[in-house]
Amino acid sequence: MSGFKNSIIETNWNPSGSPAIYKLIETFAEDNNEVSIIFTAKESGFSYKDIWDEISDKKIKIKGLEANTIVLTGVKKIPRIFGRYRGHISSIRQTIKVWKFHKKFKPDIFYVDRSNILAGSIISRFTNTPVILRVLGVTPSMKKMLNGKSITQKIDRWCYNSPFSLVIGTEDGSGIANFLNQILNKKTPREIKINGVDKPLKTKDPNMLIDKINIAILGRIDPYKQTTEIIETFLSLEDKYKKNIIVHIIGDGDNLEELKNKARDSSDGSNFIFYGSVPHNKVTEILLKCNLYISFNIMGNLSNSNLEALAAGLSFILPEADYKNHRDTNTFMYIPDQICIKLPLKNFQKSLKLQLQQLVDNPENLLKLQSYPRDYIDKLENWEERIDWEKKLIRNIIK
Repeated sequence: MSGFKNSIIETNWNPSGSPAIYKLIETFAEDNNEVSIIFTAKESGFSYKDIWDEISDKKIKIKGLEANTIVLTGVKKIPRIFGRYRGHISSIRQTIKVWKFHKKFKPDIFYVDRSNILAGSIISRFTNTPVILRVLGVTPSMKKMLNGKSITQKIDRWCYNSPFSLVIGTEDGSGIANFLNQILNKKTPREIKINGVDKPLKTKDPNMLIDKINIAILGRIDPYKQTTEIIETFLSLEDKYKKNIIVHIIGDGDNLEELKNKARDSSDGSNFIFYGSVPHNKVTEILLKCNLYISFNIMGNLSNSNLEALAAGLSFILPEADYKNHRDTNTFMYIPDQICIKLPLKNFQKSLKLQLQQLVDNPENLLKLQSYPRDYIDKLENWEERIDWEKKLIRNIIK
């Protein structure tokens, strides 16, 4: 969970992402439970970089977080002679360490995310400890796993078929219900829930005059989010359109430096504002500077980032639903058609370019999107309600 990276390295609790997890951790710690957290360093992203530089495992004290915290180092521990197998060997080593910590802590409940599913599946199969598996969304590689024939894909299917006490999935537009129904043991209880939001004290003023179109792009900057393609589309516009658009890019990731260089090398650098990694509680004030939000996430477009933009009252440009791949089939139950411009899935850059040109030429179209009543915001759960729902599930399992 890259949103925890800086908090761990700086030993100061100030997460910039994964709010469903960090708020759950916080609420259990605040309730005077004994919380033990094991962070496992994985090689992350498309370039398989290990974000943790320590060679050895380490107990750390994080200011602002009352929990026993351990970081298990990743491939740095495995000699380079093992080449491309270092990641697999590292995961096995981490699983053995987690097993030992489980025996030491004797927890009432063991809560694990999908990147550590091997440890969770072994504990669920060979101990009496209740295990909850948390699946935050479905990546393209997870969908390939359903019918994949490689050894690792077969092991993954074995893991998901374990007797978990509960599997909790996030409704993020990625087709989580279809995935869990195909891969879990039929007897495994499962719950799917949309994330909560921090409802801002104010939202966009629907009567605000539009001088320039301020576009927000929020979330981890990697190939899944297609942020590079969105920036390239903007750069391909004629000057008379570009001068009327400002793009606010909020987030960190593998492609951030590449995007900064593209903006710097163009003559349009002043039209981009790169915020980098921003603490979760500071995001809304940036969103409120904007009047349009663009997301073309190939995983799905009901992510927490998009929900935050929805709660802030922004209008959207999104891809249409992809029923063949079970993507965004429920997204427009939450994001009304009246505040959203939907673009075709194929060749979306061409469609996006035309749409941006039309919005500059016809600002009344954006005003119409803005003027739609924002009463749908009241239907979104706040984070307190969302976390309380999950706490009750966990406590019921312990009972």
